[in-house]
Amino acid sequence: MTEVYVKGVVEKIIFHNPDSMFYIASVEIKDTDSNYKDDTIVVTGNMPELQEDSSYIFKGEIVVNGKHGEQLQVSSYELDKLDKKSLIDYFSSKQFKGIGTKKAIKKLLKFMVMTLLIKS
Repeated sequence: MTEVYVKGVVEKIIFHNPDSMFYIASVEIKDTDSNYKDDTIVVTGNMPELQEDSSYIFKGEIVVNGKHGEQLQVSSYELDKLDKKSLIDYFSSKQFKGIGTKKAIKKLLKFMVMTLLIKS
């Protein structure tokens, strides 16, 4: 089979075994080089840590599970690099109650200005 990549946001951790670091998670696809047609895919594999509402780049093979259908069997993964949109999506996610998109943008701009002031 061919290795593909899937860039996406972990919507839900379906199963996690902390002893083996095995995860099963539902991922909302933002970008992929595969022919997979749905908006979400289930990823499976041994990964030290996954967090819901965080963006990752997964690499692996799409396999067919007889009971659960197509899944991405992960061979490697990394936390997606942070850009402005990713940060706004993250801070306006359900992990931060009471912060919507406008407040997230405001906080991000304030952080960027403070960072520039510290650097200069």
